[in-house]
Amino acid sequence: MKAILLFLSVGFLSMNLLLAQSVMSGKLKANGTSYTYHYLEPPDDKKGVVILLPGSGEKFKEILKYDGLAKLLFNSGFVVIVPEVHALLYADGYSIILLDALLQSKVKEYGVKPLFLGGFSSGGAIAARYAELLSATNTLMNLRGLFIVDPPLDLQRVYAAGKHRLQSCDGIIKQEGIRIISDLEKAFGGPPDQRADQYINHSAFTASVPDGGNAKYLVNIPVRLYSEPDLNFVKRTYCDQMEMNDLNATDLEALHQYLIDQGNTQCEYITTKGRGFHSWNIIEPNNLLAWMLKLY
Repeated sequence: MKAILLFLSVGFLSMNLLLAQSVMSGKLKANGTSYTYHYLEPPDDKKGVVILLPGSGEKFKEILKYDGLAKLLFNSGFVVIVPEVHALLYADGYSIILLDALLQSKVKEYGVKPLFLGGFSSGGAIAARYAELLSATNTLMNLRGLFIVDPPLDLQRVYAAGKHRLQSCDGIIKQEGIRIISDLEKAFGGPPDQRADQYINHSAFTASVPDGGNAKYLVNIPVRLYSEPDLNFVKRTYCDQMEMNDLNATDLEALHQYLIDQGNTQCEYITTKGRGFHSWNIIEPNNLLAWMLKLY
C-alpha cells in the first residue's frame, strides 16, 4: 500500500476554464473489478501527490473543478487525485482495494514523491482509516501527512448519536438517525453492544478502549484535524435537542487528546468560527499548503 495528495487553487476566470478542461479521468482494474478516479496533473515537475476523498453526496469530478484547495495544490505543483470510493461511514473492502491499486499505479508512474491523504466527512473517515492501515502494515513509505475535515471517526459514538436523533428530533434529522442505525446494523450484524468488535475494527478511533482502537497507528503520522463545532447553529438549524455528542467534533477533540497523550507532537486540532459548519470551507487553503510544504 501507499498514499497520495489532493487539491488546488486559481484566481481568474480564464484559469478556472483552463482548470476545468484539464480534469482527467482514469480507470484501474484490481481483483476483477474496474475502479474510476479523477485527477489534475501539473504539466511540469510534480512535487507530490494528494488523494482527496469527498463526503457522501459530493460529486467526485466536480471537486477538482471548483474546490479552492484542489486548485491551490495543483498550481503549487501537486498531482491531485479524487478516487470514486464508496460513500460509507467507514473504509470498506472496495475503497481499500481502490486506494491500494491507485497508490501502486501512481507511485510507479511518478516515482517516490511526498504523499498526503485528505478527506471531508465520510471521506475523512476513510482517509484516516486508510492511513492507519498503511501504518499497521509498515507500508507508509512516502506518506507525509493526513488532514481530515469533520469526519465521523468513532462508530460507537456515531451509532449513539443516530439513536439520539431518532428519539429526540423530527424531519430530516430523525430520518438521518434511522439511516445511520440501519446502515451500521446491516454492515456489522447488529448494534455496538452486540458487535463491539466490528465497530472497533472499522472505526478510525474508539474512545471507549484504552489504546484508542485503530488510532494507535496514527501516533507517528503528522495529522491535522479540522472542525467548526457550532452547536448553537446545529440546534437552531436542524434540531434544538442536539448535543455535542451528536457532532463529529466530539471524535476529533478526543482523538487529538489521545494522540497528544501518546506522544504525537505533530497532531493539530483546528477549530473555526463562521467558515461553514461541516464543509470544506473550514480549511484555509494557504495555511494547509504551508503545513504540507513544511513536511515536504
